[in-house]
Amino acid sequence: MKKQPKTNAMRLLDHAGIAYEVLQYKLAKEEFSGEAACRQLQMEAERFFKSLCALSDDGQIALFLVPVERNLDLKLAARALGCKSMSLAATRDLKALTGYERGSVTPLGTKKAYPVFIDEGALAFEAIALSGGVMGCVLVLSPRELGDYLHAHFCPLCH
Repeated sequence: MKKQPKTNAMRLLDHAGIAYEVLQYKLAKEEFSGEAACRQLQMEAERFFKSLCALSDDGQIALFLVPVERNLDLKLAARALGCKSMSLAATRDLKALTGYERGSVTPLGTKKAYPVFIDEGALAFEAIALSGGVMGCVLVLSPRELGDYLHAHFCPLCH
């Protein structure tokens, strides 16, 4: 596999002095899932985090990072953001909201700086994996450093 060119997410981490490892996988768009990427990379699913964009009942937008094999609990997400209810953004709206398409959403380098919430389970690991901003690219880095850089909140987001 060719070496992954630098993504915006990588450039931001480089600029911030945050160490990361780049992993690559190859899946057809129609075969893509976080679980399939985990299997190909032979990585534990609880260490691999997907980035979900959600909208609140009062119009707020936030990003939630949860393990790929788990589902975001929208009630916990609403509580974390301090609103009544949340819903996941439609796949067709992801590019306009975040600048990324399904399968490549990352909290690094979004079009706007949205609040970021990371499931507290991430703190059990020295390093977690998340999208590098393009399909087939995964970044592995410290959840604490990522959280500090993004001013993210660690909280329960899954049951």
